[in-house]
Amino acid sequence: MIQVQLDGTALPYEVTDDDFNPEIEFKNDGTARLEQNGNAYNGQYSISGNTLTLSSFPLHTSFIDLSGVYTVQEANNAVLVLYMEKDNAATNPQNGAPITGKLKATLSFRKIMG
Repeated sequence: MIQVQLDGTALPYEVTDDDFNPEIEFKNDGTARLEQNGNAYNGQYSISGNTLTLSSFPLHTSFIDLSGVYTVQEANNAVLVLYMEKDNAATNPQNGAPITGKLKATLSFRKIMG
């Protein structure tokens, strides 16, 4: 699940997307594999304290780029919850109008046993 809020020039826009379902595999060597919409990508990650940085990933919804630096809000054997804020530009999916402003996103992942 993803919750996105973009406070922009046109309007505050908030969306919850329960269908946002990429799978990310974090490997011990600092690489990760992302699968989203039937496509697979390899990238890097780093952890410093409670900060997780994802790089080289095209992590996005249909209208906004979600790559960058996240604060880990929760991490345990069942879930990973990430939060980020960054200046961003997007397209309003309802009317196609450009929106610029501060992106606030919470990404919730559940662990897949396998």
